[in-house]
Amino acid sequence: MRRKGTLRCFKDHRVASSALRPGEAPVVDWTADVDFTSLALDAKAAGLIPLAFMEMGTFLNMGMEHRLGRQQAPPTGFRYLLHPDGLGAQFHVLILGKSIVSEDWTFPHNRLKRLNLQK
Repeated sequence: MRRKGTLRCFKDHRVASSALRPGEAPVVDWTADVDFTSLALDAKAAGLIPLAFMEMGTFLNMGMEHRLGRQQAPPTGFRYLLHPDGLGAQFHVLILGKSIVSEDWTFPHNRLKRLNLQK
């Protein structure tokens, strides 16, 4: 149990004890744990359609392939975000839609089944 919640703040690549402190520069990065199943169920209740759930690296790779083509390597600084041993497998993406036909949208490596929400 996390008595202080799951919000974590980072400054200069180190965990910061507080998000905002008077007189100090703001924290650069905030992150929190997300219950994607609850998020997807709440989104469905609000009229949205869960389309895909995947690792961030997979999602970013899809965008890079679409933009740069399969022949070109991603920029060096981007590789840590894509690689499964870096941040690529640590963070996830939930793609939601509204007023669309979900069958028209297919995503390779879709893991909605993992949330028990496979379309």
